[in-house]
Amino acid sequence: MNAVLSKGSGSVAVLLGMVITMLVQSSSITTSILIPMSAAGVLTIRNAYPVTLGSNVGTTITALLAALASSSPDALTIALVHTLFNVTGILVLYVPRFVRGAPIYCAEWLARFAANRPMWAVAYVMGAFIVVVSYGFLTLLICEKSGTESISLERLEDLITQQAVVGSIALGIIRSVAVLMSYREKATN
Repeated sequence: MNAVLSKGSGSVAVLLGMVITMLVQSSSITTSILIPMSAAGVLTIRNAYPVTLGSNVGTTITALLAALASSSPDALTIALVHTLFNVTGILVLYVPRFVRGAPIYCAEWLARFAANRPMWAVAYVMGAFIVVVSYGFLTLLICEKSGTESISLERLEDLITQQAVVGSIALGIIRSVAVLMSYREKATN
């Protein structure tokens, strides 16, 4: 399996992640399949990473289909932003070879650190995904409030959508750490 996924500089793995996720309509399912495969040694972390990236793009297809069914330009705009955001992530974090290993290295370091200090893992998750996101959301609200008498419902929906994108990134990081922690557990057994 590793030989097939490593062909084409990882493009086969990205495509596989997209297709699987489009079929099951859930990137969580795709990622949940990768974790035991990586832990069992069937799939290397370097090959699981592009599959995960592809699954993040594949999951946007459901939103695109729903937006097309609604025939609302605003819905289609948000769905396209979601897709473009995930594609941009691949272009930035995977296409350049010199950057490709950085997320894996950082996640491996974090997994080793968290395995030795579990409370720091909890603190990291709380800080990165609750405190930072809440701070960003509140900052946007305060900035918006200072410029106008009140915040419109439409603007509040835009702010919530922006925070959902941040949450999507956070979920991707959590998945990567989970894969790497299972890899570490396998290596120590």
